[in-house]
Amino acid sequence: MSPDELVYLGFLAASIPVGFLFRHLSPPVKQGAALLLGLTITIATCGIHTLHSLCTIFGTWLIITFNWRKAPSLSLGWTFLYLLFFRLATWFGLPHPGPFANAIQLLLTLKLVSLANEVHSYHSEKKKDVSSFSKSPVIGGLSHVPSFYDVISYSYCYIGIMTGPFFRYQTYADWLRQLDAVSLPGRVPCLLRLKMVPVYGALFLFANHLFPLSFVRTEEFLEHSYFYRFFYMVVVFFVFRMRFYAAWCGAEAGCISAGLGCYPQGALSKPGGGPTVQYSPDPGAPVEYDFKTIQNIDCYNTDFCVKVRHGMRYWNMTVQWWLHHYIYPNAPFRAYALRAGWTMLISAYWHGLHVGYYLSFLTIPLCIAAETAMEASVRAHLGPSGQKAFDWIHWFLKMRAYDYMCMGFVLLKASDTLNYWSSIYFIIHVIALLCIVIGRVMGGGRRERKKVSFNDHYRAQSSLRHRGGPDLQENENTVQFDWSSHPEESDDGDSHQPQNLRELPLHMALKRAIWQVQQMRVPVVTRWGSWRIHQSKAFRRFREDAKDVLAKLALWRKTIHKIGGHFGGGVQSYFLFLRFLVILNLLSFLLMAGFVIIPSIVFNTVSFSGSSSINALPSVNLTGKEECLRYDPNPEALTVFYTYFLDLLSGTGFMEYSYMFYGFYNNTLVISSGFSYNIPLAYLLTAAFYFLFCLACIIVRMGSVTRIMVATGGGAVGGYSMLIFTGWDYGLQGERATQLKQNNLLYQLQVDLEEERIKQKAASLTLTQTVGLYSFRIFLHLVILAMIVGAFFGIAAATQFSQSQQQGGIVGLLLEYLPSIVMTTSNFVVPFLCDQVARLEKYSPSITIILALLRAVILRLVSLAVLLYTLWKQITCDGDVSTGKCTPCSYNNEQYQCWETRVGQEMYKLTLFDFLITIAMLVLVEFPRRFVVDNCSCKLVQWVGRQEFLVPSNILALVYGQTVVWAGALFCPLLPIINTIKFIIIFYCKKGTLFQNCRPALRTFRSTSSNFFFFLVLLIGLMLASVVLIYSVAIIHPSYDCGPFRFSKTMWLVVPNSFHSLSNTTQEFLFYVGSQAFSIPLFISSCVFLCYVAALATVYGKTVTLLKNQRKMEGRDKQFLVKQIKEIAALSKEEQEPQQPPRQNQAQWNGAPHWGGQHNPAFDPDIGMMTQPRAFFPEDFKNPGLHYREE
Repeated sequence: MSPDELVYLGFLAASIPVGFLFRHLSPPVKQGAALLLGLTITIATCGIHTLHSLCTIFGTWLIITFNWRKAPSLSLGWTFLYLLFFRLATWFGLPHPGPFANAIQLLLTLKLVSLANEVHSYHSEKKKDVSSFSKSPVIGGLSHVPSFYDVISYSYCYIGIMTGPFFRYQTYADWLRQLDAVSLPGRVPCLLRLKMVPVYGALFLFANHLFPLSFVRTEEFLEHSYFYRFFYMVVVFFVFRMRFYAAWCGAEAGCISAGLGCYPQGALSKPGGGPTVQYSPDPGAPVEYDFKTIQNIDCYNTDFCVKVRHGMRYWNMTVQWWLHHYIYPNAPFRAYALRAGWTMLISAYWHGLHVGYYLSFLTIPLCIAAETAMEASVRAHLGPSGQKAFDWIHWFLKMRAYDYMCMGFVLLKASDTLNYWSSIYFIIHVIALLCIVIGRVMGGGRRERKKVSFNDHYRAQSSLRHRGGPDLQENENTVQFDWSSHPEESDDGDSHQPQNLRELPLHMALKRAIWQVQQMRVPVVTRWGSWRIHQSKAFRRFREDAKDVLAKLALWRKTIHKIGGHFGGGVQSYFLFLRFLVILNLLSFLLMAGFVIIPSIVFNTVSFSGSSSINALPSVNLTGKEECLRYDPNPEALTVFYTYFLDLLSGTGFMEYSYMFYGFYNNTLVISSGFSYNIPLAYLLTAAFYFLFCLACIIVRMGSVTRIMVATGGGAVGGYSMLIFTGWDYGLQGERATQLKQNNLLYQLQVDLEEERIKQKAASLTLTQTVGLYSFRIFLHLVILAMIVGAFFGIAAATQFSQSQQQGGIVGLLLEYLPSIVMTTSNFVVPFLCDQVARLEKYSPSITIILALLRAVILRLVSLAVLLYTLWKQITCDGDVSTGKCTPCSYNNEQYQCWETRVGQEMYKLTLFDFLITIAMLVLVEFPRRFVVDNCSCKLVQWVGRQEFLVPSNILALVYGQTVVWAGALFCPLLPIINTIKFIIIFYCKKGTLFQNCRPALRTFRSTSSNFFFFLVLLIGLMLASVVLIYSVAIIHPSYDCGPFRFSKTMWLVVPNSFHSLSNTTQEFLFYVGSQAFSIPLFISSCVFLCYVAALATVYGKTVTLLKNQRKMEGRDKQFLVKQIKEIAALSKEEQEPQQPPRQNQAQWNGAPHWGGQHNPAFDPDIGMMTQPRAFFPEDFKNPGLHYREE
């Protein structure tokens, strides 16, 4: 026996006499003494690992205290997740827990999950009693919610703390409340349970000595015959059984000696669960007791029961009860075999992480399915003698199945288990599959499935699978508006065209009538005019058809419309922005591929075949530059396999010298049969046109956003009156959609009132208070600036340290990703701290949002600029290329043999790390948060709720990722296609998390006014990347031994050198375009055009202002008329009813209908509109006109 087994044996032996002493203690003393003894045992055997059990207990107590409704599922998740952490403690640098700590943690998991279920049942029954005004007795139910002292006392009760058996909290409470424990039976049941323990122990020691388990792992074992190998598992399972028989019988004796689990026989107790019926003995009648509640093993039935499923019931019975009541009913399956498989999977996880547990436990459902099929197809058709013979064969196969599965349970490792099973040719698996096939062929499976379904006692219980959130499809039929559609404009200034009817505020019947009249009208025009009208209609029809075709071909059209319908235009704008970037990157890659990548591939292939391909002559003197030609990117021929994975993450090794990076491309000029192609010139001009193309796309998109913003009035629309009278959506269906719309309207009104309150408070401040407020804001701005500057210094230091270290393996990978890690951490921590500081600045909500966005933009883009600036300083030796390490090559050749590739690798790592962080946040934060919120009803969790989809932060993340791609496109030509794939994956991930994990935002987001800001930020990112491009092309010396500009002083010199090779006519035309004779007239014409546009905009602005003032005047007139009508209505009412003074407690209109508790004058038959409705407020009449919000 091992030392650990001797310790177990000592505790078992000592617990029996101690149990008899506990019978003489009072309940409070018994509880404290059991806790003290159990805690002492735990600390003595586990030491510092006792903290694991304390953390588990405290977490479960918080769950049952603050969220009893979802306590069963939350406690199960908490304890099982902590069990995983407990077993992987060494991964986190913690000491490995010993076997005693593992045994205590296993039993503690069972106890705490059971306790959570008992508390949930107590609250549920209490709620039923209150609602039904009746008392329904609950068998074995709690009488009160356990306190923290009760929980920790139950958890650390010395009885069975390491060996079991499992018992419920109610069993523990009944034990404490035993009135006359001394008179309860104890000595005789204890001796009966112990009488076979010496036999079991002796057989265990004898068989274990003759047939050691370690022999199975040797090569000598495999040399024995098949029957010897088969027989060996029989002996191993016999040793296994004897060991646990002795241990569990001794543990039960310890419970019996203390009186735990002692109930009358009439209570019909179950192992682990306790009494199942209410039992009240007759007065004076003798009461017989049993200890079935703590019975953990039935040795006889375990050995001699016939079926596999019955053998499970008699083995570890208290744990089987726990699995049967807390795991089996919640299995996401209906079939018995599948539910059994699910239960066995959870049981295997509870036992440990060794693969042998899972191989053994998951074999049980296969055996159950096999015996079910054979019983239905064979045994049901046999006579009595045949059934008896069948049962003996069944028993033999059952025992061999348990022998077979025991080998996985004791060998633990997958290799050892599979080696042994393969040595006996997986005999049990083969027999089980044959039985299933025979049963199916003979037609027994269908009838047995019906029988199992009929006898399934847990089918009516709900499963976790059906406890999800509300159906996401409930709002599919709600009215949705496509904000991407634009109203059609009239052609040729003709305002009488039929298509303009859709802009008129008329109902459809009237519009249809007007359209029919217009069709009947025959205009008197000339033949030329008729031709023009016909061509205009034909062109308009063609344009509409083309728009329809393009709309149907639009990427993710239905998905984006569905998102807009469920979450509004703000969230939809994010996905539209993401689609724009996907298309932009895809087109950019096609541009790079068409002019650089594909030609390089073709020319490299052709050059190997002997085609005429000459290298561009160097434009610098290479004398004395031999040390600048030492770049050798080719990796070693033989490398460890995992280095390929590291190279993939860092862009080194096999990826460094490939079409991915700058250094792979050659400085070749291909001339063949009158065709010439200059790779360096194509590389540079393609990069320039790439930036110009992106700039044009952004400006065009900004123009369309600006037109929408001007057409809708930007943030000025949707004032108080517009919100009250036209803000409701009558197409909403369902209570959830209605509640969300109400919350949105409520939030808009709250924002308006908050901004007005802040303005009024600011206007009422004294000079001293104003100076103090602005001084405090300046101080907070300095604090935020200090945090941002500190983040910049951290990024610079991390970049310098990362570039100066050269290590391999995982450490080298972490060093290479150090700048990315620091930047991502800064982008997460600093904005969070800025948001906390912003609460003290006391700005209005709109200004607070704008400041937060500006700070996030500055941090993200400038942090990238700091990274690039640090790289440039190291490459150019702090800008002085004539000293230090830059003397021979005009750049730091010792550290950067091919500095362009190194910069491309940094941008590649930033792109890849940003993608990995996005996926990690999705998997490790967003889905777990949704799971916790859906399964935990505590106030804190419900207050936090599901996450909202924050459009600004998500769009800024896209802008940051796109800026990184622009900054590295010159040095990594394949970066646009990588970013395309990244954005496509992010689209589907964000879509999934939006529908699964996010709730519709309570705060409204105006996409029309904010989209312009987002594209402006994107434009700023493009400008930053353009600075990188210009500086790299015009200032820094290219690397001597890599890239298409390897022999040029600067990259830009390729352009003038290629210019002189053009024809004279082309050179003269280009010189004229660049001369003052062309540029000055172009500048003057541009100024005139801009002045015209500015004057036109001013005229339109004044017209809009006049219309707004006119609308305000009309509002005042209407309010004046309402007041006059109200006074006239009051006078007329007094004249008509002089004998009936109004009651004080009577409403003004008793017969008028009400809607939602509010009086609606629209239903008044007489003078309902002559009264002031309650939907109005007095402030509406004090401050005439519409109220405009600024956002």
